[in-house]
Amino acid sequence: MTTSPRPSWNTSACVPGSPPDLKAALGSARLVAVQIHAFGAYHDFLKGLLENDLASDNPHNCIDSEIADMQAALSEAATHAAAPKFDFAAAGAALKTADALLQQAKIIAAQATLARLRDHPAAGFAREGLDQAEVTLSRAQGFAETDFASARALLGQAVTACSDLRLEMGLFEQLDKAAKLALQRIDKLGSDHPQGDFVRADLDALASDVTAAMDAVRADPARMSASQAAIEAALSRQHEPVTCFSWNTLHEVGHAVDDKLGFMSKRGASLAGWKVYGANVAPIAKILADKFGYDENYIALYMTKRSPKDDNDKVPNPAMPEPDGVDPDEWNRRRTDVEIWIDRARASNQPWQSDSTAKACAFDNVVYHESYEHNWSSYDLGARRKGVTAYQFRAPGEWFSELYACFHTGKMKPTHPAHDWLKDL
Repeated sequence: MTTSPRPSWNTSACVPGSPPDLKAALGSARLVAVQIHAFGAYHDFLKGLLENDLASDNPHNCIDSEIADMQAALSEAATHAAAPKFDFAAAGAALKTADALLQQAKIIAAQATLARLRDHPAAGFAREGLDQAEVTLSRAQGFAETDFASARALLGQAVTACSDLRLEMGLFEQLDKAAKLALQRIDKLGSDHPQGDFVRADLDALASDVTAAMDAVRADPARMSASQAAIEAALSRQHEPVTCFSWNTLHEVGHAVDDKLGFMSKRGASLAGWKVYGANVAPIAKILADKFGYDENYIALYMTKRSPKDDNDKVPNPAMPEPDGVDPDEWNRRRTDVEIWIDRARASNQPWQSDSTAKACAFDNVVYHESYEHNWSSYDLGARRKGVTAYQFRAPGEWFSELYACFHTGKMKPTHPAHDWLKDL
């Protein structure tokens, strides 16, 4: 703490000059010395608080006038102390005024800090603590002019409480951001993972853990550490719900079982409406010709044209047929519409991965798409409501194998319609 040089106070006038009064004079001198020392310590203490504390604790310059008044009171006290006759009473009164201004300034600064904390994004989390700090601050203000010691003690409690609350609210804000990040990552994992639909229950449980942790710390700030641990655990567990090796292994086993039993060839149509066209796209081309009002032969040729080898490989479209009873512009619009539909349904677009794409590829609640290049199939749109993964709707064999893996990893609920017949295989 930087202090100003102590003033040189003239004490000679306070000491009687006659030799017979020497003892009394020495007593007066000692008293004045004590008073000078006390004044100097008090003055420097207040000056140090003014320069070091208030200067850095002046949010939005809210205590500028109190600081100016306190500087004036300290200057007045120093003037009284430097007078030819040291006026201890006047100097002490000026210091007391400065001290009162100090307390008031610090109370105003603390009130400003409290107001800022109430505007903090995490203020709701610490409402009870903020209310208690406000009560303590109000009590300090009540003592500010009558009992400096009590005011200073209560003010210290309020300032400490505000500091603690600022720290807690900052931690809560960080925790809240971590929780939101965890929820975003959990949701992304569910949409990006090849078995995202299958693990949705596990991911929902993780999200529930994160939400419960935040609810707990909102109800009781003392649970901050426990909630932080829970959220960190959820973040670290995001990649644990799926053991891909076991799932993928069982998926391949499912293909072997299907091949051995010919299961989908026999029951695919009855279970999910599966129908395989392979490269024979004529039945689908006829449906598209009726729906779009365009040339059936062109549609079939467009469906079976080869895929580009790379970006520079320009695969030409079939020759355009002559308009059939419509003007050229309308005929061209119909061709564009049907080409868009076919390109959306191609295997390269993975139309099985999205419910919205599947619906766009459906006519009369039957989804038509290319499962693999030059291998077309269809299934009932309603079957997607009972799916365990999106990938299972790529082709009949994938539909069976994903169900098989789900059952044998123990993830399939007993109420799932495939549970009983899988149990009997």
